[in-house]
Amino acid sequence: MSLKNAGLKIRSLGKRQVIRETWANETLLPGIVIKILFLLGSTPALTKVDPLDLQQQLEEESHRHRDLLQQNFVDAYDNLTLKTMMGLHWVYAHCPHAAYVMKTDSDMFVNLEVLAKVVLKPELPPRPDYFTGCPMNDFLPICDKNSKWYISPEEFPGERYPQCCSGTGYVFSAWLASQIYRVSRVVPRIYLEDVCVGLCFEKLNVKPVVSPRAGLFNFNKVPFSVCKYNNLVTSHQIPPPELRRYWQQLQPDKNSTCG
Repeated sequence: MSLKNAGLKIRSLGKRQVIRETWANETLLPGIVIKILFLLGSTPALTKVDPLDLQQQLEEESHRHRDLLQQNFVDAYDNLTLKTMMGLHWVYAHCPHAAYVMKTDSDMFVNLEVLAKVVLKPELPPRPDYFTGCPMNDFLPICDKNSKWYISPEEFPGERYPQCCSGTGYVFSAWLASQIYRVSRVVPRIYLEDVCVGLCFEKLNVKPVVSPRAGLFNFNKVPFSVCKYNNLVTSHQIPPPELRRYWQQLQPDKNSTCG
């Protein structure tokens, strides 16, 4: 299983370290090989931080952890689609034996154990056209130019977005990684990454699979309790101090269920 974190800005060393020390520990699931990658662009020229100094820090971090993937485009929200496609290209080029891939964001809590045991079920053969996450159906393009998610009719002329899953966290087969990358060259390369991936799946005639139970994948922040977080896959908008605190509270009661 290859896991990617695409939403992490280039200067977020502290945030990456908290993620490594909590849910993204590659040794969490004995018997299942997990590879974590942090996807990065380059430092914008107009920044208070010296780009050369920052790049040197990144190279040192990469040497220590072997989990950074970087290309030469500006590390910005509008380039999240480029980040995601970079990660997909790496998966099919360098990780051909992976069964599944997850793309998630840097402000997420991810429960790998629930993902593996409840959603992916590694004891079963991999499903080549599998795609799941928090569904986004019948979403309309946002026409308000002041919105973070504004898109012009020229960029997306359709009335509704295709079926897709929230970019906060979705899972698909590694076989689909190569297929998404292939068709991404012929679909509109819009900056809304989850919609762009949805366009690729539409081109491939692949529809999201409903997850085994409701509430596993969440694009919002789920109020914390040990019970809830032991029984979900993703929760959004979790800053590093909370992530570390949640993780510490979960460890003594990893197998607890809701009463």
